[in-house]
Amino acid sequence: HSRVRVMATSITTLKKTLRGYSTQARYYAAGNIETQADEQLLVIGWVRLAPAIVKPTGRHMMVLDLVDVHFGKLAWAQETGQNQDLKSTRDVYRNAVHDLLSLSSNFPVEEYLIPLGSDFLHVDNSGGSTTAGTPQDVDGRIAKILEVAELAVIEAVEDLAQRGRVVLRWVPGNHDRTGKLIRHKGRPYTSYEWLLACMLQEHFSNEPRVKFLIPNEADAHYRVYGKRYMTSHLDSMGVKGGD
Repeated sequence: HSRVRVMATSITTLKKTLRGYSTQARYYAAGNIETQADEQLLVIGWVRLAPAIVKPTGRHMMVLDLVDVHFGKLAWAQETGQNQDLKSTRDVYRNAVHDLLSLSSNFPVEEYLIPLGSDFLHVDNSGGSTTAGTPQDVDGRIAKILEVAELAVIEAVEDLAQRGRVVLRWVPGNHDRTGKLIRHKGRPYTSYEWLLACMLQEHFSNEPRVKFLIPNEADAHYRVYGKRYMTSHLDSMGVKGGD
């Protein structure tokens, strides 16, 4: 709850204002009316605001848009402002899923969409660099990075599958592909994230509640309740760095 001070030129006006919080904005008002002897002769009241209880209806898909995770990134707080390694990245991913689920607890969600890719991994080779050859500070070898990223997604999907259907759709980023050309035939197959998506698809191959969209191009096209959507990492649209 938040506490807000409301001022008016008379007690009658003040009461109307407080009632307005209760009826118009679906908030309830509580608190004592006070008087203040100042030059403007204002009457002051305190109102406690509580969120309205929303009862949504209809069909809902929840998008857990956790991309640009950069599994494998290594950072030191004294240099970057915060520490980061494989363990902390997995913890942040797990906590983000839980936080988003708590925000949606009042909605009747029937399907969950998890985007994969778009710099889900920090590097694209065992040498610890990006596609352009830029050296990166890396925590672990590429095999270890893939393992931890896979386990993090498996944990999230298993949780979501107990609540509804789960769809994972993948698009390549610019940190994880092994070829330097942004768009070219077969680009998805030059990405370690494509390998990660295929590993996850194989893991959930016997789970009917989990579906995958792994396109053979740089963009993913799909429908949600009859409407078409496209997702793409912005480096394929000419944005430097993919931001």
